[in-house]
Formats: sequence, structure tokens, C-alpha cells
Amino acid sequence: MSQDELILRRFESGDSDGVWHLHRSASQDVGVCGPEGAWEDNLRNIGEVYIGSGGDFVVAHIGPRLAAMGGLKLLMMMSQNLNVCGSIPSFSDEGLEEEFFVNWSRELSLSVSSG
Repeated sequence: MSQDELILRRFESGDSDGVWHLHRSASQDVGVCGPEGAWEDNLRNIGEVYIGSGGDFVVAHIGPRLAAMGGLKLLMMMSQNLNVCGSIPSFSDEGLEEEFFVNWSRELSLSVSSG
């Protein structure tokens, strides 16, 4: 595995702190970071809000570093909504978010067609 390779995987409980720090860092970078509030509770309960409700939450690493994240939340039986996305600010100009979504879309389509 290359140090530059983007590796996607499903969220695990040990990712919680990293996801929270990435969310706050990405929010600060774009100037929308205020005091913590209830609007961020979904990131404190990823297993329940996303995965447990039939959606998904994916983290992406470049080497050992958490670089991006995204969540799909089931809204109705046949509808999902992309709800959360963030990436390391220093990677945002390098096409990381696009690569993340392309790879995640590919994985989602494979799981839907084989599922």
C-alpha cells in the first residue's frame, strides 16, 4: 500500500475522536465553526444515526491519517441523503473529496448489486 493511497472503510467505534476532530478542523477551515451544539449530535452517535438506521458512514485514510469522511442517512425506505462530509483542509485542493466520492460510489453500487 502506497503512503498516498486513499483507503476507504466503514466507520468503527475507535474512529469517533478522529471523526470529531476532522469535522471541527474542516468547519474551522471554511469559517463555519461555532460553539458545539445539538446540530452536531449525529457525529457523536454515528453508529446509531447512520449505520443503525440503515445508512452508512465511511472514513478514508491516507497512510495512517484520517483524511476524509462521509455519511449516508436513510430518510425513507428507498431514499438516502448524504449528510456529512469533511476532509483535511490541506487536501481539499488536491481532489481528495472527488476521489473519496468516486470510490465510495463504486463501493455502494457494488454492495447494492450484490446485496
